[in-house]
Order: sequence, then C-alpha cells, then structure tokens
Amino acid sequence: MRIALRYINVIRFSESRVDLDEYLPAAPRIPPALPQAVGGFFSRVLLPLPEDNLKAIITQTLEETSAPIPSVILDIDVFQQITLHPSDPSWEKTFEKIRDWKNRIFFEYVNDKTVSLYK
Repeated sequence: MRIALRYINVIRFSESRVDLDEYLPAAPRIPPALPQAVGGFFSRVLLPLPEDNLKAIITQTLEETSAPIPSVILDIDVFQQITLHPSDPSWEKTFEKIRDWKNRIFFEYVNDKTVSLYK
C-alpha cells in the first residue's frame, strides 16, 4: 500500500519576463554561452528520505498557458510503501512525518521572494 501526501503548487508571477533564479533555488540552468530565454521546462527528481523510510517526487514545470505571464508548477509528492492495518495507530505518526517533509521540501524549493508573491 502507498501512503502519501501530494501538494501541487502554482507559482504565478506578476511580470511576463522572470529570472527564475531569483525565485527558485532549483531553477533549470542553461549554459551561459546559450540564449537565456526559457520557453518551457520539466524537471522530476526522486529524492530518497532514508531516515524516515520515505521518498519524495519533486516535479517542476513551466505551466502551459496562453496567458502572457508565466507560472511554474511545483508538485511535491511524499510517500511511503507500507503495510498497515486501518486500525493501526501509527497512521497518524506516518502522516505527520510525510507532512513535515512536504513542508521542508517546499521551503527549500522556494525562497523569500517567491513566498512574497502570496502576501
């Protein structure tokens, strides 16, 4: 059985041209000798979290839209393959660990400038 929490965050920018490095610590990198405009990207990372026997899949992509202002999707899926009976009291503790990791990952993948977009 797979127990998981998945959060799909849409980061909407206020300008049509955005330097992703200013908002996303793990933004895609283009070698400096190439044009620096990004028309789209897709990044998927499987992150083992062995201390809690969890895994996380972090996906970042440029949202495809006709709007002139870009948006980035940050999809965080933290999970564990587990065998638990529905009455087992450890469900709550497992979900707490998953939620803590989801929050930790989110705040490592954004910075203060990104968070300020939502104030």
